[in-house]
Amino acid sequence: MTQFNFNDVSSIAAVKLEATTDDLMKLFRDVITETTNSIIAKLDEERSPEILTRKEAMKKLDIKSEATMINWEKKGYLSPHRIGGRIFYQKNEVVDALERFTRPDN
Repeated sequence: MTQFNFNDVSSIAAVKLEATTDDLMKLFRDVITETTNSIIAKLDEERSPEILTRKEAMKKLDIKSEATMINWEKKGYLSPHRIGGRIFYQKNEVVDALERFTRPDN
């Protein structure tokens, strides 16, 4: 299918577009993916330093396994906040969990 530049439409009186269902589905997926990525990027930029990603929380808690994080969530040690499929934690909750479960040095 020929690529069409919508910026050139100003000089055209009428435009007829033909697209297959697959073309439209790809277009919708691309638009949704771009929009989602844009929103996530914006959230990351504006994110308060009081919020940690799952990886940041795991590093701070010295946890190697996501299964451990999920177990801690189920037990109520941490409260995850989900935004667009991503998981965040409040920094103060992570610090509290760290203080409760600090591993003794061997």
